[in-house]
Amino acid sequence: MDDGEDLRVRAYYVWEAAGRPEGRAGEHWAQARQESGLDAAEAPVELAANHLASIFEPDNIALLECRILPQYLLQRRWFAAKDRSIESLRMVTPVVPIADVGVLAQVEVSIEGSIERYALPLAVVWNSDDAGDEESELARDMAIAAVRGEGRTGLLTDAFFVRAFIKGLLATASDGKNVASSEDGTLDIRLESGAEDAIGACADADADLRWLSTEQSNSSVIVGRRIVMKLMRRLQSGVHPEAEMCRFLTRVGYGNASPLLAEIVQLDRDDGDGGQRSLLVLEGFVCNEGDAWSYATGCLRKALTQSGAAVSAEFEQLAGIVGRRLGELHTALSKGEGGVAFAPEAVQARDIDEWKDAAVVQLEQAVDALERQRDSSSLSDHPLVRRIAENRKHIVSAIRNATLAASNAAKTRIHGDFHLGQVLCAKDDVYIIDFEGEPAKPIDSRRAKSSVLRDVAGLLRSISYATAFAAKQHDASSAKTEARGDAPSEARLEASRQAAERNFLNAYVQAANADPLATGDSDTVSLLNLFLVEKAAYEVCYEAANRPEWIGISLQGLARALAAFPGLDRRLGASTQPE
Repeated sequence: MDDGEDLRVRAYYVWEAAGRPEGRAGEHWAQARQESGLDAAEAPVELAANHLASIFEPDNIALLECRILPQYLLQRRWFAAKDRSIESLRMVTPVVPIADVGVLAQVEVSIEGSIERYALPLAVVWNSDDAGDEESELARDMAIAAVRGEGRTGLLTDAFFVRAFIKGLLATASDGKNVASSEDGTLDIRLESGAEDAIGACADADADLRWLSTEQSNSSVIVGRRIVMKLMRRLQSGVHPEAEMCRFLTRVGYGNASPLLAEIVQLDRDDGDGGQRSLLVLEGFVCNEGDAWSYATGCLRKALTQSGAAVSAEFEQLAGIVGRRLGELHTALSKGEGGVAFAPEAVQARDIDEWKDAAVVQLEQAVDALERQRDSSSLSDHPLVRRIAENRKHIVSAIRNATLAASNAAKTRIHGDFHLGQVLCAKDDVYIIDFEGEPAKPIDSRRAKSSVLRDVAGLLRSISYATAFAAKQHDASSAKTEARGDAPSEARLEASRQAAERNFLNAYVQAANADPLATGDSDTVSLLNLFLVEKAAYEVCYEAANRPEWIGISLQGLARALAAFPGLDRRLGASTQPE
């Protein structure tokens, strides 16, 4: 018996002797290592299994929980707690088998007093199967642990990257029948009208699969250029806004978003209230040429190296199309269809106070972040840093005492995380995607109604970042041949930014029949400026922590937004936003 097998056996018997308790795997492995005299770092990490089902035997589960999965999760972009300490981890049920290929497994992670649950489908890829196949290689790239069986070896991997598992999920969805899971749970298959044929056709055919190259908060695969399947990685109880919003927009006929085809929801009967967690969403694929961020920055880079005018006009035209489609989206969301969850509500005084409080809290955090950076970076000489820091009390007072114009007299459902990266370019049009809101927030807050101007503010800030990003790329590529940050280039980009913002706002006004900049009189501030302050302040905090050299971008945006508040333009020496 080798050291690894000896350790597993010892850990198993420790667990048996303790009465097979849950949630104490770390203690059992530590005791086993102590008894065997092995250093945990030297013990081989390998699972003993002849098939997938044996992966869930107690000794393998303990090894996964204690040594393998904590490190694996830290490598995944969708794991939201990489900056916090994992106290414990356990595999949880229900475990639902899919097409005899994999299982819809889940892990529950205790992190500094809170518990988070994540979807982690599992499958075994044996070394003797499909060697060299491109899709098999992707599954191997996502491997979790080595597996040794009788006469063969393989890898335990994330099943979402296994072709047969995806086809099994499609077949399950197209069948439309609920699936019983262990621990008295159910997979509730929620099909939209007519969707079963489209899903079934992809399940039956040898459709091409293209996994999206960048992991975000979820994982997605495009099936046959007809379906986008999205696996929700962090599983939170409640109605998921991605499926809810897409279902609403599909049923009211909004044509510039992906249509919902199906949602697969886990129902936990032992929750008492029949709690639900959305696992998978299937949407119609939109043929596109890429996202609006890539298109915009590409246009701006070309504008700096070519004559400029025609290419800049493409960027400005794009902004106008986005404004029109966003305005139409907000109009669809304001009609009162879809029941209580989508019924518009009048903005109350307490809403304004809460929005002001949120902006002030974010601003205070931004100023604190700037103060911490002043002694360790070039920010010490940045005039806006000094002005904002010196006028902190005046700024907070101006925000709290401002009279905000009711340019939008209702709060509705909104996109919630709107920027150029959430827009797909398709010929001469655009499509809006990703309606889940900010993934780090609880589901209830992502479903909360708010002012549509939050979305408007998000896109305006994205336009500013696109121009700044293009400028930085231009500076980097031309550093050896010309002066960096040359005045003509900066002037062209600033003119493009202002023109793009005007186009976006003008198109939005026409489509939504509401002016984001309306104030009423000189003593009133547009609500848009409050959301621009909050958004730019958030960006300052992010850049201070991750990219200090980018803080100037968000600082300029913050100063322009603050300048709209009475008395602050003189103190900060900044022009109003947008110009």
